[in-house]
Amino acid sequence: MHAVTAARRPRRTTRLVGIAVVVCAVLAGCTSGGDSSATGTPPELPADAAARFASTRNSDDAIAFARSVRFHRDPRFAAHLVDLIRIGYSSTAADEAVAGLAELSGIPATGRYIDDYLVYGQWAFEEGPEPPDGYAEFKAGLYTQVDDEFVPLLLQVTDRRLLGALQWGGVGVGAIRELNEPARIGATEAPWAEPDEILFGTVGPNGTPLAYPERIIGRHELANDVLDGVPITVAYCTLCRAVRTYDRRVDGRTLTFRTSGLLLYSNKVMVDNETSSLWQQLTGEAIAGPLAGKQLRELPVETTTWADWTARHPSAVMVDRPPPFIIDPETGVPITYDYRPGAALASYFASQELWFPVLATPDHFPLKEPMATIALGGRHFAVSVAALERAGEVTVRVGDRSVRAVAIDRGARFLDVTTGAELVSGQAFWFAWYGLHPDTDWWPRTAK
Repeated sequence: MHAVTAARRPRRTTRLVGIAVVVCAVLAGCTSGGDSSATGTPPELPADAAARFASTRNSDDAIAFARSVRFHRDPRFAAHLVDLIRIGYSSTAADEAVAGLAELSGIPATGRYIDDYLVYGQWAFEEGPEPPDGYAEFKAGLYTQVDDEFVPLLLQVTDRRLLGALQWGGVGVGAIRELNEPARIGATEAPWAEPDEILFGTVGPNGTPLAYPERIIGRHELANDVLDGVPITVAYCTLCRAVRTYDRRVDGRTLTFRTSGLLLYSNKVMVDNETSSLWQQLTGEAIAGPLAGKQLRELPVETTTWADWTARHPSAVMVDRPPPFIIDPETGVPITYDYRPGAALASYFASQELWFPVLATPDHFPLKEPMATIALGGRHFAVSVAALERAGEVTVRVGDRSVRAVAIDRGARFLDVTTGAELVSGQAFWFAWYGLHPDTDWWPRTAK
């Protein structure tokens, strides 16, 4: 395994499509491969067919593998079939994968790739058995169809169930360009800021209030910054509409992060440039690689509006709007950014539809209900932002602590009832928070 560093990034071989696309080969019009059963002989065992595909990486062997799984009805290869639907080498391979998963799960196919991908992905993650040996090589071979840089990232994942749940997010490694120590201006001096636009605010140890407008961080999703001498990362998962701020120091080393191009239950996965370890955005935990098991220290961050934040923090500084047009330094391709408020993923936010498989979520709230969230003493709690806005504030029990949730514009603050101290909290869609914390409690209990 090699480390991908900030100073030396290998040139990528990237074949990208839009993030909402589920079967890239189908939309690209790839031709189908040959029929492996044309000779009338039984297909080879799925393990052998998977190994053959990992070696050849061609469409015919992808089709032969899917048909082998169908013939032998081996559920251990369910995750492989989900990967074939997601990446695909041809319409035939994708169709065979869907048919195989319908037979293995007993869930009828819908005829729409996106719906089948969501349903069978959830089934495979929750009910499918652990994939067998050789799965990492199969998946890495499949993902070279998108970006060669995925190979070392996937091969370092030792937990095969976790590997199955990791999905391509629609971009290559580092393709969503992170911000590195972006320029700042006085928040009250930004001529382009709008009073009701969403921003994410944090306060440094010396009291410096810093804000990241959603219109900016929504396009870059990651920032490596320094606040009051503390190296921080501001990580935004647009699919979960969840921002987290972490201290970037781990075991005496300062890490820098970029987008991995992978998702876990529709939550962003980051990669650090120093060790190529993979980190889950919502938890700040390294899930694979040399730093697996390490935890980033979470820092307070609020979701609110420009008007509310500047009223409470008149001396705040804000990340300035970057140039809307740049030339990618690696590929030479021009990139244009639309920094208008609400422009990023507007259609996704406006619907309850998901783009990627998630874990089963109870219907106490809509899947994309914004929830103010807190983890305290090993316990988890979520408060509906909309319900809290109507109530103004509410006192809840998080484990053995009494906590007051106070509404702010488009968000919430959590305060310790006994000391009045502000507690580290966050915000996320209901599906994302519950998927990672199925033990969570919530308020209001009667929400629908």
